[in-house]
Amino acid sequence: MKSAFKLPITDRLIARKVAAAFVRNEFNVRKAVGELVPTLVHPGPLGAKLMAEPAVRYEIGVIMDRVDKKDGRAAAFLNGMHAAIELYESYIKDPTKGLPPKHVVEVAQTAMRILAKGYIREKGPVEKESTPPMKFEGLEDGINNLTGDTPVPVEQDPEKVM
Repeated sequence: MKSAFKLPITDRLIARKVAAAFVRNEFNVRKAVGELVPTLVHPGPLGAKLMAEPAVRYEIGVIMDRVDKKDGRAAAFLNGMHAAIELYESYIKDPTKGLPPKHVVEVAQTAMRILAKGYIREKGPVEKESTPPMKFEGLEDGINNLTGDTPVPVEQDPEKVM
């Protein structure tokens, strides 16, 4: 299915407009994509694609830094996300409150996803602790035998002959 959003997202001006729509709508995907493409029926996939675009992320950072310097809205946004998670955890920790309402669960899950972006690695090589390389017995002898460098005599066991 082709996207209704035909503008190049990698263009700086378009990325700035998309980022401004997300910040203006407080990262509500339906409202932001509805503002950008009013005729779109299902804004979720396009919203995910727009949020995954590096140019849009960069412009969101620029806008949030500028707004944060003015009135601390970025810090208030982060505090609101942490408060949503704490409210959800209060329902989980205290069984007398019962199950958390649906809107509390949805807001907490969205906040967790946004906050997790800073901790989850993008696709790429995973650096592991230095592990010793695997060694196979007889591999060097077999390679040397195949290449002709110092041939190794083959020992035949009468029970293993096919």
